[in-house]
Amino acid sequence: MRFYRLTAVFFKDHENTCPEILNKQTRPYYVLLLSINNLTFAIPLRSHLPVDRRFCFVADGDDAGLDFCKAVVITDTQRYLEPNAIQIRQHEFKVLQQHEFDIKQNFVRFLTKYCKQMKRIQNNPSIPIPAWCRYSALQYFHKELGI
Repeated sequence: MRFYRLTAVFFKDHENTCPEILNKQTRPYYVLLLSINNLTFAIPLRSHLPVDRRFCFVADGDDAGLDFCKAVVITDTQRYLEPNAIQIRQHEFKVLQQHEFDIKQNFVRFLTKYCKQMKRIQNNPSIPIPAWCRYSALQYFHKELGI
């Protein structure tokens, strides 16, 4: 299990077209990388998760963990990831490491549910887009997801 930081180039390339991608100029985002179906996903660690945490893995206390809704597809690891893995707090790392299998399984379920919901909406545009889809960063990666 390795954690990375997204590069400034990633944020620059997505700044005007992808407002749901987490970006605070004052601090970097650390992400967990998962490879699923030949795609690389970067799932951000967040210290203040939303109140509705159905699509998160909580790692530390009540409000820190991985936010599946803000996951992005990394299309170019050389440009979009800092070259060296980063260190996170040891107690968070232990919790995440102990649940590595569960995290991947839960993210795959989330991804499957997201893709299924968005394909359903494409086939019937009168279906309202649920908030968890509307605010997901995955909406900018439909081409890569085959939606």
